[in-house]
Amino acid sequence: MLLSQTLNTPAVAQMPIGSIVAASPLIEAKSLRPKANWKQTEPFQGTLLLCGGGVIPLAIRDEFYQLGNGAEGSLVLIPTASPRSDGGEYTMWIDYWSGFRWKNVKVVHAANREDAFDLSLFSQLRTASAVWLSGGEQQRLSDRYAGTPIETELHALLARGGIVGGTSAGAAIASSNMIAGGRVDPLFSTGLQFLPKTIIDQHFTQRKRHGRLLKAIEAHPGLCGLGIDESTGLFVSKNVSRVVGDGSVYLLNPTTLRNKLEYSDDVFRKLSAGDSLDTAELLPIADTLD
Repeated sequence: MLLSQTLNTPAVAQMPIGSIVAASPLIEAKSLRPKANWKQTEPFQGTLLLCGGGVIPLAIRDEFYQLGNGAEGSLVLIPTASPRSDGGEYTMWIDYWSGFRWKNVKVVHAANREDAFDLSLFSQLRTASAVWLSGGEQQRLSDRYAGTPIETELHALLARGGIVGGTSAGAAIASSNMIAGGRVDPLFSTGLQFLPKTIIDQHFTQRKRHGRLLKAIEAHPGLCGLGIDESTGLFVSKNVSRVVGDGSVYLLNPTTLRNKLEYSDDVFRKLSAGDSLDTAELLPIADTLD
């Protein structure tokens, strides 16, 4: 098992890239993003796994392993969303995947935003077949990785057919206009734009976040909302996306949105384990990423 070395360069005082902004249709999170050296022109070739937090069923983890070519593949763990990751001890994340026989496992963690530009760190992703973004605080992922080579390499992994999975914060970060907080009124920040036209909310039914997602879509007309329950995953591939797990996934399509501020059953399309949807509903061609 291979563990990449954690860099210990001094922290650099600077404005976080993903500064949180209040819900407003006049403020777009993507305006906070520096220009990156890539642009999405077609759906990715690999798979994106979005989990809503909580206990992740073995069936989800096993499929992640299979899609990541586990026996011959390289798994990279990114635990940065958790403040514990800054302590440099990664045993709990490695142990989480110890029941699967990956060819090798690495940990990539930037101690500060400057580290995300260090070749010795982000180059670890170039040979990965799978990446797992752990839960915690999605703002930490945004501050350290949005608009950096780490983000570029994650997109490159998806483009070459690999899998990127994440739970809770690791799922929320897949948005471009990311929900960063707010119990009722969502606060927005900058995500890693794997699904640039979708806003993702997690722990959905368990924390009764239907209203929060409704307000998020109201603040960003034209985007679709995706709420994911705990112990539930959505495997997003080029053509078809599938629900796996114990809970449900809720799709909020802006064209069907009638009651914007109150939850009602006919606003959300509920998908349970075994259900699927056309990925085109989540991943239209991104034409405004400049």
